[in-house]
Amino acid sequence: MTRKQFIELGEAYNLPIQAFLILLGMGYAKCATGVFFDWRILLFLVTLLLIFEAVNIHNNLMDYLHAKDETYKKQTNVIGVEKLSVKMVKRLVVLFLGVSFVTGAWLVAVTDGWIFAMGALGYIVGFWYSGSKRPINSLPIAETLPSAMSGIMIPLISAHIVSIDVVPMSWSFVGHGLLAFLPIFLLVFSGLLANNTCDLEEDIKNGRRTLVYFIGKKASVRLFIGTNLLIYVAVLLGVAFGASPFISVLTLAFVPIVVKLLKPYVAQQNKKITFPLVNKSLGLTSMVYSATYVLGALLLR
Repeated sequence: MTRKQFIELGEAYNLPIQAFLILLGMGYAKCATGVFFDWRILLFLVTLLLIFEAVNIHNNLMDYLHAKDETYKKQTNVIGVEKLSVKMVKRLVVLFLGVSFVTGAWLVAVTDGWIFAMGALGYIVGFWYSGSKRPINSLPIAETLPSAMSGIMIPLISAHIVSIDVVPMSWSFVGHGLLAFLPIFLLVFSGLLANNTCDLEEDIKNGRRTLVYFIGKKASVRLFIGTNLLIYVAVLLGVAFGASPFISVLTLAFVPIVVKLLKPYVAQQNKKITFPLVNKSLGLTSMVYSATYVLGALLLR
């Protein structure tokens, strides 16, 4: 397997976004408790990246094995396109999953039961996404549940790890965290919605019935536009209720760039031509929001 094939199989190009999610959680911990770093966050970073690779490789494998459309198997799925060995792909899943169990167990041993519970939920959702008779990616929750896991759970785990020796987990800590992480939840949801809108015909052939299938393409595009508007409303709400530092509003300065990037997708939902622009827009917004949040948190006294 070449480096390029591995990157495509495990979607490793999205790994930097996972790091930014952890940084956002660290920033929230700094705002809420005054603590920004704890060595255990590095252990979580390693574990998260291992799980991310295991889940993505597993998802591509399951989509390939369960596909009903031969065109999808041969011309879209990376395993078929690159003619990868199914046996080798399975071994990669086992390898990444096994090592993540080791680092995850170590992390639980040096933290608490909350980390075990949230981590276990992450494993379950990650492998349920494509690995059962009724996988998440074939249900109307295909956009919502993964968005909650990535956009809320990852930064919340990060924040708890950093502040674990200072404050216990509480409803107040979680509630303010939900406000701080809401823009990221909406960003992930928006990306998944756009992806499934582009893939609607392909998903129908392969027996997947996501939210887009039930509300249709036109309504999905309108929901996409509305969700992207709510992202910036959520940023302002976080600042207004004290869950986010004021400097986070600088995210709104990038609205003109985002509008320019998203216009082609709104006009035409195409996986190869316009969807990459959606990814670029969402990646830019998530990184800017996370970076300004962390900067604001570090500037707090």
